[in-house]
Amino acid sequence: MNNLVSKSTDLVIERYKNINQGQNLITLFKKNQHLVKNYRNIKNCHNWIYLRLPWNKSSVTLNNYRKNMLVHPIQHRGLSVREAARLQSFPDDYIFWGSLGYQQQQVANAVPQLLANKIAKIIRNNM
Repeated sequence: MNNLVSKSTDLVIERYKNINQGQNLITLFKKNQHLVKNYRNIKNCHNWIYLRLPWNKSSVTLNNYRKNMLVHPIQHRGLSVREAARLQSFPDDYIFWGSLGYQQQQVANAVPQLLANKIAKIIRNNM
């Protein structure tokens, strides 16, 4: 369930192919400007656009992973809803409903369950 990925254009897939783990739009701009000529001011872009997640490090915060276009560590595609949900510590049997964009936003808007549990325990223990 929820193993859905946004469809990518040929240009986006070409961008993915030119980004190594830990690299992003800014590094892509430095080595292949022709692939990102539609970005008017690269200096105003944040570091999470086209960020290819590395296997050996923690993920960045998922504030809107569809717009950030987080890239799978080794495959030339964005993250699936299920992969993003795992980063947010959702169990695999948790189901997201609605359109792909709505599912992506549900994951991005969520407070990671493991984090929420830790905070709740600290609050409970200090009362």
